[in-house]
Amino acid sequence: MKGVDLASSREVSLMECTIAGTTHIDGIVAKTATVFEGTILTLVRDPKNEYDSDAIAVQTDAGERIGWVPQRRTRSCHGSWMPES
Repeated sequence: MKGVDLASSREVSLMECTIAGTTHIDGIVAKTATVFEGTILTLVRDPKNEYDSDAIAVQTDAGERIGWVPQRRTRSCHGSWMPES
């Protein structure tokens, strides 16, 4: 990630928010069975999202999509620390 030196830090917390859209994910209970507070999740741009071309998907370390960053928070994600896809 641009702007964040992950090599010099053991833990980097960039954002804390509720995950939106979980009711639209098939198998969400199974996909989130191992997700707890402190679990590292990945944010991935989702420009083909039919509702929001600025959408940012939230994925588990296994690559399972479990929802999206709430639309009101996506503007703060784009730019300095989130690389272009």
